[in-house]
Amino acid sequence: MKIKKLKNKIQHSPATLLFLSISLQLFLAQGAIADIFYLKGGSVLTGNILEEAQEDFLIDNPRLGQLYILWEDVIYRETPQADILSESYTILENSLDVIANLSRSVPEKRPDANSFNILIPGIVLSVTDEYGSDIPFDQRPIGDSGLITIDYDWLGPETNRLTIITQQPGLIRKESGIYTFRLKYILNEQSRIRLIIRYPKTLQLETINPKPAIEHNGLIVWDQNLKRQQNFKPNIQFIP
Repeated sequence: MKIKKLKNKIQHSPATLLFLSISLQLFLAQGAIADIFYLKGGSVLTGNILEEAQEDFLIDNPRLGQLYILWEDVIYRETPQADILSESYTILENSLDVIANLSRSVPEKRPDANSFNILIPGIVLSVTDEYGSDIPFDQRPIGDSGLITIDYDWLGPETNRLTIITQQPGLIRKESGIYTFRLKYILNEQSRIRLIIRYPKTLQLETINPKPAIEHNGLIVWDQNLKRQQNFKPNIQFIP
């Protein structure tokens, strides 16, 4: 009974629904150090597993505390790894703007450099390190992107990667009554890429190319190895 009660709380609690609205959520910034669980009801929860059994497991969520989750309710479990190019995009229902969670490496410091720049698509909302700590940044708009500047002194000595949250209006294009979401990747070195897309149920999925690893209940996941200079062009079409 305890597990069922917690399960219902995850699916129906107003506080949880607010937490999952994704305008800009803390769990995205903290995804670098905890697993992210995508559930059948459309919820997303982040946390470290404290206990694990055959049917369920207990996580420690940074906002909701300790929660039991049934394994059968988990569509996908995302475990952050430093050697994977991992990006997630959430399509907002009303505006069709996109909130993106991007992982970027910290450039190696040169002797004559006190700061570094990263060009990021969209409007940068926040930057955090591997431990979820906020990193100060300056931003200058360049077209549809933002050039952010970060001082090396603002980073901890062990910081190698940054999590950057952006808002990307216009990433979804309307073409002849069809909404199209497109991305393009050409990696400089062989790597594994993990791409996660969440979309509202008000959009009807029409086509997906290439075939994803997971497509279920508003969630699309690509998880594959790419060779150096190999083109990867995910394309999704929706009917409003």
